[in-house]
Amino acid sequence: MFKKELFKLASIMLIVCTGFISSCHKSNAPLEEVKKSVPEAKEEQQQGQQSDDKALLSINKTDVKKIVIKMYEGHLHGDNFHYVPGPQNIPSPHIRLERELTFVYKNNKWQVPEGQINKFILFNERIFGCWIYYYNEAGELINGDFAGGEEYQTFFIPKDVKAIEGIDIAKEKLNAPKLLEYSYRDTNPWDRSGSNEGARFIYKDNPLGLKGFFKFPVLNTTFKLSLQLWKMNGTKLNGGKPAPFYAPNTETKSKGEKVLELNIPMFILLAEQDRSLSEDNKDKAKTLDDAIANKVGFLSYRYTEQDRARMAVLLKESALTWEEFVENLVAFFEGEWGGESEGHWF
Repeated sequence: MFKKELFKLASIMLIVCTGFISSCHKSNAPLEEVKKSVPEAKEEQQQGQQSDDKALLSINKTDVKKIVIKMYEGHLHGDNFHYVPGPQNIPSPHIRLERELTFVYKNNKWQVPEGQINKFILFNERIFGCWIYYYNEAGELINGDFAGGEEYQTFFIPKDVKAIEGIDIAKEKLNAPKLLEYSYRDTNPWDRSGSNEGARFIYKDNPLGLKGFFKFPVLNTTFKLSLQLWKMNGTKLNGGKPAPFYAPNTETKSKGEKVLELNIPMFILLAEQDRSLSEDNKDKAKTLDDAIANKVGFLSYRYTEQDRARMAVLLKESALTWEEFVENLVAFFEGEWGGESEGHWF
């Protein structure tokens, strides 16, 4: 009797241990694939990069093997976007005007090249021009494959939207188009400006999403920006109008095909008051407690407890200390900028 009970107990323990090992293996397998393409943990912390297998959704039915996304802060002249080169002495890639992400398709997954950042940390209420470049296996730029006719359209759909812990944001602000705004600014030819290079703007009737500009009105939010390239199969115009940037129309969903999808981690954590930190007033903000106690900069802003919650996430995701953050902003404020005639136009 004792032997039978002992045998039952050993069998149960074996089943439990087997299940435990199996479940651990399943949960780590996708992450291991991503880790192959990113630096070791120490390097990731230095770069402000965290492995996130859920961030790199792997849908790709195209010849695209590399995607470069450029997000440059600029301003508008009427409806035309203009980017002026910012200071080049800003150490952190998360604070510069020119932000770039690169994703490569390997082992049936979108991955981040070793040593590069995998997220955008952006100012709210600022205008960001966005260029998307597609490359094939040979490293050739193939945007032209998606620019001809009315076959393709890129959509930008927020997913997994969250407010920073401890900060209340009305639910209606956590969905497009209130969470983010995007304006297509595609041209024919696709790689020339419609403002000063003679190209024709086509975005009103034939939006592609190869270039356009974003605005992020809601501070203290994080989300995944789902970049979705759809083959429209004759469904681009519905009632003579294209679908909005955040919602393929019903006919597209039934007759079209989503041929590529990539989820980009987004952190809208930089605020206008952060720009006020300069060489003259950085002594008032040696610590975050100092910034909360003192009025800082030309905006005469006193940081709040909500800012403390925002900074906790910002410093973690950018892998900066408060002191490094201030030095980056001083470089931003004090640095030499390009002239109005320089930069890029859509």
